[in-house]
Amino acid sequence: MPATPAQAQVRMSSCLVVSVRLTADVQASMVDEYKERENRLRRMAERQRLQLVKSRRRDPRAPDFGGYMLVAVDNNTAVYGAHPFAFNANLDDIEQYLSQPLCGYEDDRE
Repeated sequence: MPATPAQAQVRMSSCLVVSVRLTADVQASMVDEYKERENRLRRMAERQRLQLVKSRRRDPRAPDFGGYMLVAVDNNTAVYGAHPFAFNANLDDIEQYLSQPLCGYEDDRE
């Protein structure tokens, strides 16, 4: 039995709603994963007496929009992500910097 135009419209709109919900769920989980990674890197920085600072700029066209910088807790100076301008590091850069072994310390993990 062929579907009436009204039934076809209901099917299309229900598929669209399901698609929109799935897309929203995927975006929400991606935001959660990003936030978890950011928090993990904040904890890594704290263990090294550094603070992970995110740019507060709200203009997406600004060069430092969404960028990060590591600041030393002891003297409040930029350690990483401040050259050539402030907040020019992304989370990948920060993770790479924080994962490097510290100078002068033996690596006992082997």
